[in-house]
Amino acid sequence: MKTEHLLLFVAGLMLSLDLCAQDVRTCVSEVREIHKDYDSKNLRTDEYVRLTDLSQLEDGSSVIFAARHDTDETSFYAMPNEASGKPEGVIFTSAIYNGEYSLPTEITDDELDFCWTIDVDNGVYTFINTDGDMIGYGSSGTDFVKNGTNSTWTIEPATSGEGTMAPHHNAFIITNVGATNRSFAFRKYNNSATYEKFAPYTNSESNMNGSTYYFFIDIFMKNSETLDVVSDPYFSPEAGTYQSTQYVTIESDTENAIIYYTVDGTDPNNTSEIYVDPIEVSNSVIIRAIAVKDGFVDSEVVEAEYIISEPVAVTFYNNGVVMDVYTIAQGSVIGELPAVVPPDGYSFKGWTEDVIETYSHVSPSMISPSTIIDTDLLLYAVFAIDYNNWIETDIDSFTSSDCAVIAVSKDDNYYAMSQILGSNGQPTAIELEVDNGIITGNINDTLQWNIACSDASFTIFPKDITDSWLYCLSGSNNNSVRIGDNIDNKIFELRTVEINEVIYPDYLYNISTSRFVGVYFDDDVALDWRAYKLTASGAFPTNIKNQTYHFYKHIGSKYYCTNIEIPDSQTITQDITWCNVSLVNPIVIEKDAILTIEGAITNTNANNLVIKDGGQLIHNNHNVVATFEKEIGGYNLDDKQSVSGWFTIGSPMVDSVLLTDVDNLMPEDCNFDLYRYDEPTREWQNVKDITNNFTTFDAGRGYLYANEYDATLSFVGELNSETQNYHLTKTDDTNLSGFHLISNPYTHNIYKGVNAAIDNPDLAVGYYVITGEGAWQPMIYDNAILPGQGVLIKTIKENDLIIEKTSKMAEGESSMAKSGNKGMIAISVQNESYKDMAYISFEDGYGLDKVPHQNQDIPMIYVSVNNSDYAILTIENDTLQIPLSFEAKTMGEYTISVTTEEMEIEELFLIDKFTGTTTNVLMEDYAFIAKNNDDPSRFIISFRDNSFLEDGVINTEETFAYINNGELIVKDLSGTATIIIYDALGNCIYRNNCCESMHKVSMNMLCIGSYIIQKIDDTGVKIQKIIFD
Repeated sequence: MKTEHLLLFVAGLMLSLDLCAQDVRTCVSEVREIHKDYDSKNLRTDEYVRLTDLSQLEDGSSVIFAARHDTDETSFYAMPNEASGKPEGVIFTSAIYNGEYSLPTEITDDELDFCWTIDVDNGVYTFINTDGDMIGYGSSGTDFVKNGTNSTWTIEPATSGEGTMAPHHNAFIITNVGATNRSFAFRKYNNSATYEKFAPYTNSESNMNGSTYYFFIDIFMKNSETLDVVSDPYFSPEAGTYQSTQYVTIESDTENAIIYYTVDGTDPNNTSEIYVDPIEVSNSVIIRAIAVKDGFVDSEVVEAEYIISEPVAVTFYNNGVVMDVYTIAQGSVIGELPAVVPPDGYSFKGWTEDVIETYSHVSPSMISPSTIIDTDLLLYAVFAIDYNNWIETDIDSFTSSDCAVIAVSKDDNYYAMSQILGSNGQPTAIELEVDNGIITGNINDTLQWNIACSDASFTIFPKDITDSWLYCLSGSNNNSVRIGDNIDNKIFELRTVEINEVIYPDYLYNISTSRFVGVYFDDDVALDWRAYKLTASGAFPTNIKNQTYHFYKHIGSKYYCTNIEIPDSQTITQDITWCNVSLVNPIVIEKDAILTIEGAITNTNANNLVIKDGGQLIHNNHNVVATFEKEIGGYNLDDKQSVSGWFTIGSPMVDSVLLTDVDNLMPEDCNFDLYRYDEPTREWQNVKDITNNFTTFDAGRGYLYANEYDATLSFVGELNSETQNYHLTKTDDTNLSGFHLISNPYTHNIYKGVNAAIDNPDLAVGYYVITGEGAWQPMIYDNAILPGQGVLIKTIKENDLIIEKTSKMAEGESSMAKSGNKGMIAISVQNESYKDMAYISFEDGYGLDKVPHQNQDIPMIYVSVNNSDYAILTIENDTLQIPLSFEAKTMGEYTISVTTEEMEIEELFLIDKFTGTTTNVLMEDYAFIAKNNDDPSRFIISFRDNSFLEDGVINTEETFAYINNGELIVKDLSGTATIIIYDALGNCIYRNNCCESMHKVSMNMLCIGSYIIQKIDDTGVKIQKIIFD
């Protein structure tokens, strides 16, 4: 039945049965359930209504075919308008009114995918889809054929039989004219498997009456009539929460419409109150209204809820100052929030209830415009420093909302996993640029993933997509990495395997398919990501060997805060601490002053932050530009007695700095020298030699510099705020191998040692600094490395040096001896012009080799052990004597001074073998005359005086040790005894405990020479010297 007939039927009922207006509205409302597409003035009835009379079909009608499939009279499958093959049905539920059916919106909204245009000619029908193709049949098979010779059909009314899927259903049979044994039919199952397809099946009697095929096709025809509808009422002010009495008006855009309303929660009808004047609302209420007009369909019933509540105040603080106060009704949403112009260098993130005392790396909870306010509230503007860094991060720290880049490295090149797919659907490999664990350059969305971790396993999703993920295909194909919705093979882990004593660490591993994932190369070109099993012999797959995984997390914002200070112009001359600051006025940090930033600092103008030589800035965030100054004292060429002007310098700026960008570094009108040290060749490379390709200050590297005149070097740029990585080489078979001139890459002091900025167990203890006179002076852990200062260090093996950004002092000299300081001896030698130092450390660790001074006139003092010369010697603390070497570069008087640290001793003797003098250097310095050709091995440091060197018994009247038949016999032991043997240099070569009265030691371990035997037992300490010949 057409819609107009349905409405006439409703009108007839109203006249014949004298229905009340409410009942009429109920009927029309039910009509609306079928005809939803209407505007404010017309009820659209361009719906697809089920055809019951074939005469309603006209040339040009639009129809959609459907089929019932069970006993539920509202359950259908719609047939897509595919003119060939077997269209797959789309299930839907029809709406019903008075026995009539119409299509739901999920079908009609996509009608171009389902509708056919009818062409009728003498009872023969042609069905044409939206592509202009006719649906037809060929000569055999069960597929539709488009635009073929058999493209005409007949339509006959029919009722389904008892044995069909939907018995006793009135519909139509659509039969091909050229192949009369073929009719439209729907097949739901194929051998119990879901099938759900339409096709031209054989219309035999058994098929027609069976349950396999359903030939009784419903036709839904489009109806395009319109009816006038009264415009829905609307309210002013709108529904909402208010803090005072409101006067509500109700209007309809339909002229002369009557509006009925209620305030008691019931629906209005023609017996309800007629709206005339604004409605006073002083208490919370729900107003319902309907608009009616003769000759029109009534409007919908609409409602508006008004909540009248107490006012609450919302106070907005912008950087500690009240910016605005909202007064709103209790229980209402806060609405649009104020915008804030942030301090220079920060971004505004929103509003929070929580004051951030200093800063937070995690965003606080924010208020949104839809937040409901129940009480008075204080809100604070949140600011942050924006980052756009992709930083290498352990995968365990990722949350599912973090953006990740997944990459492998091989031969120092990095390749990311992309969502751009290869020819077989596999992720392609995109080369990355990585520096110090940070990706440089832009990362587009196709390289970004989300990682959802669960214990040790995880699932990898394309960014912001949850219905598709990374997985591996089952089977034998290695090219099996895919992105899709396979739920069986989507779980990965990082797996390490050891095969034939070779370790393959932390490969991405698909658990279900037992495959290792990596980048596939073709002629050294990275193509795509593939997955491999171990070979049949258990070998690791060659195609992905030697790859290292890296996971990079996107850091978008850091240092969230609610209070930011904007300091006035000032010169800082003493230590001061600020929290969060934005610099817009000039700040100068003078020598010996420290500005510490507990939160974040921003500065975009380098002239507004000047750090003088000797001043320090301690901060943690990036995007801080500044001017860093280094004062250089010029050397005096006229003074031949003393050469000064040597400096080691480095840059505290991010990345490399062009030499030409450093003010006053390379003046054209005066003499200067700038060197860098090259460890493999042991050469000091001068910038003036163009073959050295020396154009930049590299981050973390130190440089040797001298200038004829005084100069202020100015480095301008962004200050380094990240951990610095510097690669150390170690070239074997060269003298003094492993030395590197590095620098402090920060604007504050750092230290080398336990838990300090430089804490590397593969470094020799201590380091060298250059003095103005050109002496390489050894330094120990409690000496600071100044901002921009270069230091000479020694590595024991090739490795990456990590310089942490911390000003924390070292807790000890060596990471190998974290149990505590065991003591140190400091030895200095000087004449009237120069000074040199050496140290003896009683901690574990590697000694620091002695290096020649830049100035050859400076004397040298060092410790010689095992054919090596040390500026800092590490040695066991039970050594009695230590050889000390000295080289005088010019003849004259020199003085040796000795101090100790963390050692409770009162005597320490310096033995001059040249003069035979023994001096307790803890009580007095030792002065002597030396020439430049003297034997360097002149001195001995001894914990005993030179009686150690005399024949016979030392400090005892009895002999307790003797040699017999190649054995050393120690007798007369009392209680638990300790036996110690020292060589002539005082080195401990044997120690053992004994509970017997006699102890024997094989002399096979000893060379010919003099030895000192020490016995410690219940009778005390006794020492004896013996000679083994």
